[in-house]
Amino acid sequence: MVHISVSVLLLLTFYASIISCTSSNSAEEYAELITKASNTREPHCHEISPDEVMSSLETWHDDLAIVFYAPWCKYCKQMLVAWEAIATVLDPHSETVFGKFDCEASIENERVCQYIGIYQYPSILFIGFGNFHQPRPPSAPSSVPVKLFPNVVRFTSDLYFEALYDWVKMLSFMSRKKRKWDEFKGFFSGRSYLHTRYFKSILDASNTVPVSSS
Repeated sequence: MVHISVSVLLLLTFYASIISCTSSNSAEEYAELITKASNTREPHCHEISPDEVMSSLETWHDDLAIVFYAPWCKYCKQMLVAWEAIATVLDPHSETVFGKFDCEASIENERVCQYIGIYQYPSILFIGFGNFHQPRPPSAPSSVPVKLFPNVVRFTSDLYFEALYDWVKMLSFMSRKKRKWDEFKGFFSGRSYLHTRYFKSILDASNTVPVSSS
């Protein structure tokens, strides 16, 4: 009789759920999503600050899906319209923060884009929880230093609405499952990253409370 460990069963369930989650929508469904987004006036895609980008590379706070752009880039202008549509549709059902980052807004912004290795506009990055094991993009010029971060995924396919929509949806799902898996392992080992961060925030908050003198 073959015995399968609990961890293996959970991993199988995890990958099966990813496959079911990333099933493609029809062209009519995508058209309906775009129409729905165009009828919404409240913006769901916000400008991300350099501090937010750099902080998210070091410590997970939220899943971030960011378009890196330049104001003069005509393709970026078209991309930002589609990005806003995707953010509008997914935002109510997702824990992912949708943002945009102007690489030429300031010297600090330029340094952030150079540090990450933005070599073309627009560039789309997903910053999530855990290690996604993405290799160096094959389209990156050999002369451009592209720093690889374990929690960062670059969109390397053609910029079609349906491809971006499924890409963000899949990575948001994977990041959420990675966090659940981390919590599950931490329940037995006591070393969950999320739990450690939670208790650290409690200690930090308690240390900032002024002590009243009697």
